[in-house]
Amino acid sequence: MVRNTTLSYGVVQTKSSYTLKAAKNCLNNLWDESAYVAALCFVLARKLTKCNPDEALLIGLMHSFGKLYILSKTEKHPALCSDGAPLMRIMDEWHAPVGSAILDNWGFEAYATAAIADYRNYET
Repeated sequence: MVRNTTLSYGVVQTKSSYTLKAAKNCLNNLWDESAYVAALCFVLARKLTKCNPDEALLIGLMHSFGKLYILSKTEKHPALCSDGAPLMRIMDEWHAPVGSAILDNWGFEAYATAAIADYRNYET
């Protein structure tokens, strides 16, 4: 629960960062998406599996953490935010491996990093 709270706080702080004003809409949408997926993961884990619902919530919250990292780099490339199509393509292609690598670097369990990396694989 502490980890969830800390990461949520970090995301909110990043979202309100002055240097990321150009990406504000993207950050707001990303927060809404992450909160929705986290809540969905919590409910599904609690109702349908034996998985720890708090861990499922955290993984759901982190599922698009790679997008947050990519958006944090847009301050050096503000033109990416003016035309959203290239930025969306970059995030769509790179957010899963970036997010998985970050979680791996932070010492998350292999199942968590695999869930982030393979988020489109509905079979596992």
